[in-house]
Amino acid sequence: MENIENILVSLTVTKDSKNILDHAISIAEKFNAKIVVFHVLREPKMDLSEINYESGFLQKIKKQQEEEVERELRSLIPEEYYEKYNLSTEMTSGQPFLEIVNKAKSLNADLIVMGTHGRSGLSHVL
Repeated sequence: MENIENILVSLTVTKDSKNILDHAISIAEKFNAKIVVFHVLREPKMDLSEINYESGFLQKIKKQQEEEVERELRSLIPEEYYEKYNLSTEMTSGQPFLEIVNKAKSLNADLIVMGTHGRSGLSHVL
């Protein structure tokens, strides 16, 4: 079996996030691998160009989103996990599938662990 050194864990901070992280940790323990927990803030799906807003409005919204995700990750990941499992967290904005692929490449990830967004049955397979 190939050695796994770097694991990218893509989390959307849902009710299943703890299970996803636990699976990644169980794999990391077997291979003494590094874990990077990665979250992608989605770009707005609406056209914001015609909204009359004060300077810095979008930056404030993004900062609030980042702070909320950081709080949720802190509540999900016990402090001792960072050292015990060689774990770190990172966050970016963009299209999740593109950002996950880019992060996996930049980390030279051997494995990506992520959820299925609640899909099951045929839609999960596809």
